[in-house]
Amino acid sequence: ALKIHERTQGVQSAEAIQDLQYLAGSLEESGDLGGAAAQYERALLFEQRVIGGNIDELAELQMGMATLYVNWQNYSRARELLLECVATFKRKGGVRLAVGYETLGYVEECSGRYAEAVGELQLAAKVWETLMPERLPELLRCLGHRADLLELLRRKGDAERLRERIAILTPQLESEFAAAR
Repeated sequence: ALKIHERTQGVQSAEAIQDLQYLAGSLEESGDLGGAAAQYERALLFEQRVIGGNIDELAELQMGMATLYVNWQNYSRARELLLECVATFKRKGGVRLAVGYETLGYVEECSGRYAEAVGELQLAAKVWETLMPERLPELLRCLGHRADLLELLRRKGDAERLRERIAILTPQLESEFAAAR
């Protein structure tokens, strides 16, 4: 199907790019991570070349690929993709931006850069705060993780202040949960 779509509709056609993604997914499922990565990268390259393309769709593709690279423990490539998609997500903010920051924080943490991870989680928390009260659970989780990292960095005072903030916000979550029942 890929070869047919490339021949009849062009290598950069939506159909050919979708076929590439399906092929990459199939390679990933069969355990050929190198082959899958090559096809995902090829699809991303074609998507980036499309003039007048939807940058939000490109950012979503980058985010999805970054997640795959995180799962494959290729943190350097995941970080590159995350930096690009987060820059796009900043335009509109919202959940995608917060998740992007959190994922970038996770990559930094896995790479041993705890201070940078704390910074990314701080940015994520700021975004979650703008989405309150609907996203209070996500904010609390993010704050808790950040407090844990601060303790690892021996910044006990900063960690304690975050835990106090969590303690203040938790009853609000519990009352919302009780009201929803």
